[in-house]
Amino acid sequence: MIENNVTKNLLLHVLFLLLGIVFILSAILVRSRNESVSDLMINLGATFIATTLLSSLYQKFGINDLTEQIKEIQKTLPLTKKSLEQGIIDIWKERSEIPIPTWNEFTRYARHEVWICGVAGYGFANDGGFHQIVADGVARGCNYKILILDPESSYAKYWDEKEPTGVRPSKIRAALSLYPKLVEQNKGKRGKVEFRVYDEVPSLNIIRADERMFVTLYVSSQRGNDSLTLQIQGTRDGLFERYSKHFDRVWKTARVIAAT
Repeated sequence: MIENNVTKNLLLHVLFLLLGIVFILSAILVRSRNESVSDLMINLGATFIATTLLSSLYQKFGINDLTEQIKEIQKTLPLTKKSLEQGIIDIWKERSEIPIPTWNEFTRYARHEVWICGVAGYGFANDGGFHQIVADGVARGCNYKILILDPESSYAKYWDEKEPTGVRPSKIRAALSLYPKLVEQNKGKRGKVEFRVYDEVPSLNIIRADERMFVTLYVSSQRGNDSLTLQIQGTRDGLFERYSKHFDRVWKTARVIAAT
């Protein structure tokens, strides 16, 4: 009986490992045709391989056999399936957990469209590295839409007060003086940069690069950096489409700001 269980567990380990390798190799083959599908296959492949490795460790240290572990994994499959259907790639309890270089790297290789949408977007506005990324992107035909809270809005003062003590001048007004210049500097190229300000309660921070986006869900009791953040990708009827519609609605009612 013990021998049979060992053989069964070994076969399951091999099966999971092979499935993981197949998914990753297939992802490489379809990468040039559909990046979203490729990313999904890589995630699934990595999950299978990680499950196999963890199961081996569990068995080595006498923590459950593989069959019991698979039963535990099966309980999480409905939630995993639902997350994948909605396009969720990753999740952070706080945006501050995401390394700062991630933001520029995320936008650097966009080919079609980049959105910067939030309260001030000051980190991007004051970052020369991002300005160069925009210049390079516009030159190859990428379009940029930047959307921040109107400093004249009744909500601006409230959001300024949520910043740490001593942050002055207002990050919103500081960003307002920088983004129009970015628009002017990139006129006449293949792509374009557009900048607008909105006047409504900020509810989301959206950083989009083609078919992926980071979405921070603002909570009134917390600063943006302390709020839950998701990374999602485009899927049929998923969160990407929902947040895209939100951005489009706010963008249409926002006002254009020109360089002075």
